[in-house]
Amino acid sequence: MKKEHKIILVPATNKSRLFKIDDNLIDTVEIQDKPKDSSAVPYHLYIITDDIIENGDIGICMELYEANKFNANQIVFKMDDEQRDAMESLGGQKKASVFKVIATTDHELYVTIGEHYNTYNKGLLQIPHHIIEAYVENPFDKVLVEYWDKPMLWMSDKPETYSKINSDGTLTVSLVEDKNIHDLKIVELLRRAKFYVEAIRDNEINDTLKTNSVSLSKDIDKWFKENL
Repeated sequence: MKKEHKIILVPATNKSRLFKIDDNLIDTVEIQDKPKDSSAVPYHLYIITDDIIENGDIGICMELYEANKFNANQIVFKMDDEQRDAMESLGGQKKASVFKVIATTDHELYVTIGEHYNTYNKGLLQIPHHIIEAYVENPFDKVLVEYWDKPMLWMSDKPETYSKINSDGTLTVSLVEDKNIHDLKIVELLRRAKFYVEAIRDNEINDTLKTNSVSLSKDIDKWFKENL
């Protein structure tokens, strides 16, 4: 199962692999300090959702982001009791325009898992290289994040609350345009299946249709293996 989420670019104050020089976004691939060019400004990417933000999660104030005059150090924060009180004083998460960050290019961000004395810190999920590369080449504002669509033994609640992780530990993300190609393939398979079903209904099965039905069955099996 895939869900569409926002992806945003925010000025940073720490090491990064993304920098803007004269409004041109460049990717150094390696995380580093600001390049020798003094006009370079570090940036980080963030994938955000409107899911309920819990203590220990990373949040971002989108109202301040949209004002376009704050850096990540000023608008990205870890949710705790103090931050929650401030958020509630503004009318709650939605009215305060607070979103949950689920992945980033900032290697210094971490979430706190657990409660009270039984807690531990874990680095926030990183955005995979191919998404960063695509963003630098042609910026976009939405991505598709993949979630489990069936329960696993280790899941304590709904599968869709658990995002899938790549073998390198990054979040499983794809481009929205990939979804369009994905949807077109489904439409093509359905049209072919509809044609075959109508032929059965009208008793018009011939050797060609039989051959095509075998091909259709193989294509459907292949699609299931690649997407489910």
